[in-house]
Amino acid sequence: MQEKSENKTIYKLIYYLLIGSAFSSLIIYMIYLNNYFFSDDFVLISDSINKATIFKPISSHLRPVVRVHFMIINEFFLNSSFIAHLFSLMLHVFASLSLWLFLRNKFSSKVAIISSLLFLSSFRHNEAVFWVSAIGVIYCFLFVFLSLYFYEKEKNLMAVMFLLLSMFSYELWLLLPFAFLLLKKNKKIIYLSFIFSVSYIFLIFKNHYINTYGGFSFRKFPNKFSYFITATFSPFSLSSENFLSYIILLIFVGIAIFFILKKKNNSILILSIYFIPALIYSFSEYLPSRFFYFPTVLVYIMISIFFVIKKKYFKIVSSLILLYFIILNPIILYVDGKDYKNFSHLYKKIIVSGEKNLRNLKPNEKISLIVAIPPNLLFNFLKIIKGTPKVFFYRGKFSVGGLIYVKDYVTFILNKFSKRHKKIECNGSMKVMQIGHYYPVYRYCFRVL
Repeated sequence: MQEKSENKTIYKLIYYLLIGSAFSSLIIYMIYLNNYFFSDDFVLISDSINKATIFKPISSHLRPVVRVHFMIINEFFLNSSFIAHLFSLMLHVFASLSLWLFLRNKFSSKVAIISSLLFLSSFRHNEAVFWVSAIGVIYCFLFVFLSLYFYEKEKNLMAVMFLLLSMFSYELWLLLPFAFLLLKKNKKIIYLSFIFSVSYIFLIFKNHYINTYGGFSFRKFPNKFSYFITATFSPFSLSSENFLSYIILLIFVGIAIFFILKKKNNSILILSIYFIPALIYSFSEYLPSRFFYFPTVLVYIMISIFFVIKKKYFKIVSSLILLYFIILNPIILYVDGKDYKNFSHLYKKIIVSGEKNLRNLKPNEKISLIVAIPPNLLFNFLKIIKGTPKVFFYRGKFSVGGLIYVKDYVTFILNKFSKRHKKIECNGSMKVMQIGHYYPVYRYCFRVL
């Protein structure tokens, strides 16, 4: 009896430590709310400033919800990076709650809570939260699980509404038709979701959007498919090329076949939350951290189930794994947050330096903007020389500062002073300005409107 009481105390302690780890992760996210924009953020902000239609593809992807998100940040919050990051964090919290809502109807309340807390605090999700442009995957997750929740409650109108919202957020909504089929609640919604998915896939292939990912490879498929399991446990960049990946794939297929034969639809559904995103992502040449947002759910549910069941061996193993994540998640979040802060700070310096040159421009003034970098930075783009960040670099003759296109750079800065511009042909009678130093790599000419 005494041993059982001690074990209960230990397991309860782990449970409370997990809650503390999740709150610590939230606090760490809040510490970095002042991070600046970077990379594709400027493309989306520039499009919002220029009133781009919400159906304009984002790098060949149809994501109107993301467009609306950036329109709101532009129109109502003057492109505040703090507000943008706050929205990302809030949506991440809501996504975790939507997972809890769905799982509590499938498993015990403890499994739902533990899985959701692991999801909320996971270090593998920090790119989706820290990078404003990755907001689409968070919206999609939120809408997918809300759609499943309302579908099970037989609130069909709400289920279809969130189905459509997820479809316009990110590609991973494609798991919904299979989930609806497994839950077997409403045939009309099942048929409708499959019609949407077939049309969506046809559009992707018809417009060659699939090439954006890099293409599918049967040889690399086992490695890519299994990578989301192995890398969920590791904070380091693991190579996806390993023999363990083939073993994991075979085990996964074996478990799936067993559940199919036993007609365990709930178990198959949980496997599909991993299988379908992993299958879609296998078309991608690279597997960045935001791709983990869906597949990690399977891992966290399995850990939670093992922790809750009464078999001692499973409890001990799952407890050790939970302790591992309890300690690791806040540490990696803090370290990664600092990296994102330093990286985004380089972009902020670029914008601030540009503001000094462009803020006093007058309407109809014609400018020839020269982008220049030191020759050595052609090969070492983000190197810091003499304390000054030199992130301006030549990228297909159009980019400056990582992935800031010159057009977006000018649009973003002029918008701060309620000004617009129009690109024009370059000639010798223009006022010349330069960003960067030493070696000219690109010339962008515009007229202030």
